Amino acid sequence: MAENNPSRLIIVVGEMAQSQPTLNQAFATEFLRRIQEKSPSVKLAVGWIEERLAEDGLTVGQLVQSESHYQAATQASVGNSICSLRFLDTLDWQEFVESQSVVEKTLLNDPAKIYPLMDFATRDTYRHTVERIARFSKKTELEVAQLVLGLARKNADHPDARLAHVGFFLSGKGVTILEHAAGMTIPLRSILPRIARTFPLAFYLGGILAVTLVVA
Repeated sequence: MAENNPSRLIIVVGEMAQSQPTLNQAFATEFLRRIQEKSPSVKLAVGWIEERLAEDGLTVGQLVQSESHYQAATQASVGNSICSLRFLDTLDWQEFVESQSVVEKTLLNDPAKIYPLMDFATRDTYRHTVERIARFSKKTELEVAQLVLGLARKNADHPDARLAHVGFFLSGKGVTILEHAAGMTIPLRSILPRIARTFPLAFYLGGILAVTLVVA
């Protein structure tokens, strides 16, 4: 209005005063910055802003200083967030997860000394087995891991060296021994796959027979 129709400026300022807009800190600071770039005729609007701020016990200088401090703090916060995201992107999550896992620290005491030599994927599979058994039993993951370690230590002098390795009880046929020892309740969705793995031929032929009977 100051550029296109200066004679109506006083009317526009009056309308703004009557509308009682919310003069939050960000709005007032930006408004003052913009009108100071215009012609001297906009001083009337500056006076209106100053009067409104005075009602709240503030001055233009205090407002601008407060907003500057807020923006500086926000900029620093965003900068720190970006640096944190970059750090997280470069972090070795595999090493971090294993360093914080009590299950990992327990299984590292494998009597056969094999577990520490395994790759991450294999160790992670073993940890997930511990997690699954703990979920369907009354034991914690740490207790299940300690149970695995105890079973392996009991077989330290067994002729079959595989029984002294924690991996024997976390994969293959040894998992059943661990599940029984932990008092695990087998979920319903796992019963059929277990039968198929235990009796693959009977399951296969039984499936064919069932489909044949349905079709007949």
